[in-house]
Amino acid sequence: MGFRSLFDIDRDLSEIAFALEASGGDITEVEERLDAWLADLDREATAKADAYNLVYKELKARHKARKAEADAMAALARADQNAAKRLSDRLKEFMEKHNISRFDGKRPIAICNNGGLDPIEVDDDLDLDKLPEEFLDLVRVEVSLDRDRIRDALNQGREIPFARFGQRGTHLRFR
Repeated sequence: MGFRSLFDIDRDLSEIAFALEASGGDITEVEERLDAWLADLDREATAKADAYNLVYKELKARHKARKAEADAMAALARADQNAAKRLSDRLKEFMEKHNISRFDGKRPIAICNNGGLDPIEVDDDLDLDKLPEEFLDLVRVEVSLDRDRIRDALNQGREIPFARFGQRGTHLRFR
């Protein structure tokens, strides 16, 4: 007998439940067959779970190796990006220092103005508490709930009508 999918095993378990329900719970007529069926299902489910475990561990190991490779490649990409930026900055600095706006060689290079919106410069020492009232509409205030303080209050037994502890989720542990 080959491996059946977990969906096949689940379907068999559903059929057993349906048969038990249809018989009113009386299994005397099919008890031996039912025991054999359940034993097969248990073996199949255990074998399938073992196979899942192997595949899971293989995928986790592959993920770890690929992640390490990706991290190494990302570090190389960052190094290349940083080196290109340093080269560009040095050439731009040289061109500006010598009042050169462009080189018309085989691969032209030119200093250009940035596009987009004009940048906004705000004084570093600006104190928002002393901002004149006429400019208060320019201030953005973000309000959010402090979930750590809510958790502490709930742990102390305080009733909060808009908050409560939720159910923790579950996960599989592969060994």
